[in-house]
Formats: sequence, C-alpha cells, structure tokens
Amino acid sequence: ASNRLTSSTTSWTFTTSFISRSTILTVPSLPRKGPQGPDTKNFTLPILRDLLGKRRSLLEGVATGRLYLPLLQTHLDAIEALPQALTSRPMADELAAEDQIHDGLGAAVWHLCQAYLHHPTVPKEVRAAAEKVLATFIPSLGELRRPYADEALAAQQHEPEIERLAAELGLFPVAGEGTLNDWVMGFVGQGKKIDALLSQRGEVTAVSGKDRRTAAALRSGTVGLLGRLRASLGDETLAEPKLDRTMPDQVFGYHDELLRLRTEEARARARTQAKKNPPETTPPKTPPPKAPPPKTTPPKTMSPNTPPHQGAAPEAVASQAVASQAAASQAAVVETAAPQAGAATPLETR
Repeated sequence: ASNRLTSSTTSWTFTTSFISRSTILTVPSLPRKGPQGPDTKNFTLPILRDLLGKRRSLLEGVATGRLYLPLLQTHLDAIEALPQALTSRPMADELAAEDQIHDGLGAAVWHLCQAYLHHPTVPKEVRAAAEKVLATFIPSLGELRRPYADEALAAQQHEPEIERLAAELGLFPVAGEGTLNDWVMGFVGQGKKIDALLSQRGEVTAVSGKDRRTAAALRSGTVGLLGRLRASLGDETLAEPKLDRTMPDQVFGYHDELLRLRTEEARARARTQAKKNPPETTPPKTPPPKAPPPKTTPPKTMSPNTPPHQGAAPEAVASQAVASQAAASQAAVVETAAPQAGAATPLETR
C-alpha cells in the first residue's frame, strides 16, 4: 500500500483488461459554471466514499472486495488529510449562494426592461432609457452565465454607471416604493461580494509544491488501485460461476454514472461550440481553363496537273523560278554548242 501511495504515475485515464473484456476507468467531471465551480478533476474522493459506504456490502461479499477494502480505506484517509485546496474548491458553496442572488437580480432587471420595450404605447424617452440600461448593465441574459471572475470585474465597471444613469433608472418604478435603481444597485453589490469571496479563496488556496506533489501521487495511485479492483472483480466473477457477472458494474455504478454525465456534458459543449463557431468552408478550387490546342494546317497535296510551285511559299516559288531559268539557259547553251547530225566539222572539211 505504501508503494501504491507514492506511485509517480500521473495518468488520469487507463485501461485494464481481463480475458476478453476491457474496462476503462476514468475520473469524470460534472457540469459547472465556468472555471470557478467545484473541483471536477479529483473525483477519487467521492468514488472512494461511495465504495466504502453504499457499496461496502457488495465488496464484503467477495474475496476480492475483502482484500481491497483496507487499501481503499488507506487511500481515503490519506486524501482526506490533504489541505482543502487540493481536494476541493474552497468557498464553493458561499460563491454559489451569492451568485444565485446576483443572477436573479440581473434577470429581473433584464425582464423589466424588456417588458417596457415590448409595450406598444411606451413613450419614446422611456423606451430609450430602457435600451440604455440594458446596453450598460445586461446586454443579454448570457452575461449572467459568465465565470465568477468576469461577473466580479463587471461589477467594478458598472458601479460608476449607476450614478451616471440615475435619471434613467428612476423612470422605472418597482414594488416596495423603489425604482429600478435599487435593483441595479443590488445587482452590482452582489458582484462585488463575489469579488471579495474570490479574493478570500485566493488566500486559502495557497499550498506548497510538496503538498501538490503528494496529492498528485495519491490521486494517480488511487486511480490505479480502482482499476485493479475492477479487473480483479471481473476475474473472480468469471472464476466463480455462482457470482453475478454484473458484480463489477454494480460496484462501480456510481463511477459509471459520473462518466456518463461527463460524456453528455462534453458533447453538449461541443454542439454549442460548433453552433457558435461553425467550421469555415472554402469553395473547392477550380482549375484554370485549358488553352485550346494550336491549330495545325495539314500539308496540301498537289494534283498531277498542279504546277510545282502552286501552294508553296513565295520564297520557295521565287527559288524555283530562278532555278528553272538557270536550267533553261544551260540547256540552250548545250543545244547551241552541240553539232547537228550530218554537219561537217572543221577537221573533216580539211
């Protein structure tokens, strides 16, 4: 057990398999509001409490469970001895309570202004005042779902705007002999309370590096222990025909439910993100049009009656003409110089 507690493994997701069955054990998270909600990475603590509480009778009924129960208790005691900042988010309940009031007041301001904007006979100056209040304090209800830190910062920015818009806020009466100014002051005041709680939590969450390393080793060691427990339960149910084959699923029912919730949450976030930022689609690139092939003129065939120079280029015709004239002249010279048949040569004359 001591070696397991000081394991240096840092993986939060691992796989164990036995015979033909594979079991994946992960540390799931639950839905929360922004990064300031409860600690969703360290679910080893509630899982250990569930195994040693509600599921204890199941574990005591099998040999594997009786072997692992002391080890589970050792890990639970070690994790509970860690500083609170390493096992949960301090002041989470206080922040959630103040945020509920903050969001309720903000929603009331938004809906009241919307009522005046939708009324068909509201004077123009009242309509303009409602629009200005919304644009300044709550442009949309989505502002009420922002992280605590953003709401705290918005309260600091909105505080001077209350005095600047005092005349506009006084145009809207509310129950209790007040005006919308009272509601907005309460809304901003709740944001300042959230800011103060965040500052206090910052002081509580200061822990040493040694404590963080110890917590990381405990968490990874506990995850490994839970994986071995589930695999061993599966082996025992296969070896003992009398045992229910669904025993591992019954023991880890709480873990599996948390995993299912985490999966649904991740899919919902992915769908929301896809709607907000749809993937950019680029039109397919069309290749440039191909150039037409060069026109090729087939060579002209000359008929027997066609003069040799017909259809030829001008330079070729000229060359042929010069060559023909030269040949004709040479033939004439040869014909003139040749003796005629029967004519006597000068030697014969002698």
